[in-house]
Amino acid sequence: MTVRLTVDLEALAHNYQVCSAALQDLPLSVLTGAVVKADAYGLGAVTVASRLQAQACTHFFVANAAEGQALRAALGDADALRIYVFEGALATTVSTLLAARLTPVLNSINQWQLWSQALEQAAIGPELEWVVHVDTGMQRLGLAPVELAGLVAADRQPDMLMTHLACADEPGHPSVTAQLQKIVALAAQYPGCTLSLANSAGTLGAHNLAGELQPLAADATTLLARPGIALYGGAPFTDTAPPNPHNNQIWPVARLEGQVLQLRDVAAGTAVGYGASFVAPKAMRVATVGLGYADGLPRLLSNVGAGFAAGHRLPIVGRVSMDLTCVDVSAATLAEGDWVEFFGQNLALAEVAGLAQTIDYEILCGIGARVPRVYQAL
Repeated sequence: MTVRLTVDLEALAHNYQVCSAALQDLPLSVLTGAVVKADAYGLGAVTVASRLQAQACTHFFVANAAEGQALRAALGDADALRIYVFEGALATTVSTLLAARLTPVLNSINQWQLWSQALEQAAIGPELEWVVHVDTGMQRLGLAPVELAGLVAADRQPDMLMTHLACADEPGHPSVTAQLQKIVALAAQYPGCTLSLANSAGTLGAHNLAGELQPLAADATTLLARPGIALYGGAPFTDTAPPNPHNNQIWPVARLEGQVLQLRDVAAGTAVGYGASFVAPKAMRVATVGLGYADGLPRLLSNVGAGFAAGHRLPIVGRVSMDLTCVDVSAATLAEGDWVEFFGQNLALAEVAGLAQTIDYEILCGIGARVPRVYQAL
């Protein structure tokens, strides 16, 4: 293969510890989980979760039952291991949830009733947690607080309440305070109930949440954080967010590289690539690299992105095509077979995402299935 994605598992472990440390000043007991949905944002869920398990992480979040089933098979049946399924309980997945001891995040009255009936029919006792997603203002998934109150009165108390902060990446946004006030007021009705609300931005910016969470300090409430993108080296805050002391502690985890297949001298006035979108302004040395948008390098990086090799930033010239990308290597000395980085230690994931008019998450999740994942400590 002429392309590879190298994953630094030691950097992953370091970032997990940074996230855990960011929670220590909160007035609650804290646990740090990990979001490993979408194959751990494209980095390989089983390998990533296994490394985090070695860091004493016991709470993992996945998108659906199939992801959870695969993770349970890989990580084992330890009683302390919790695997939460964001999509909740569906008629088509209940049997998988029960067999793999997965915990659905219940998003609606129908899911609550379905899960209750499933547990009753399976004669499963109270050892399985009841986790409820409460919509505090994002208008995406979750029960309204009034719906939860009606269900609890007729059935049982939830073990964990979860919500999602729409603007956690913008500390100080009024919606953050409004959502926190709603979930804290609700959690106060269930003393001892675990609360999960902090994604990567909420975790690294936990000091901004301390005041709002203070009313729960005496209720034996535990906060279960669920960082995702920060674990994988991404930037969880918007460009306009105030500086965060933990941001600079996050290390790059993934590095995408392609191999030089051919080098050529291009005369001034010569067009490069599809559509002749780039015309050499002067004589140039151009390398054709064996990766393209089928591997996850966004086509929007055509003529604006860059690679990096031999100590030099190498501008992308011409259009990124399905399997090939051309870069200007006039300033570097490269040979066929050399590797060119397109994000990693030298080209920040956030910068690449910005140039591609997207976010870090999409860049990682877009890495193609044909790209080998190579695991090591860089």
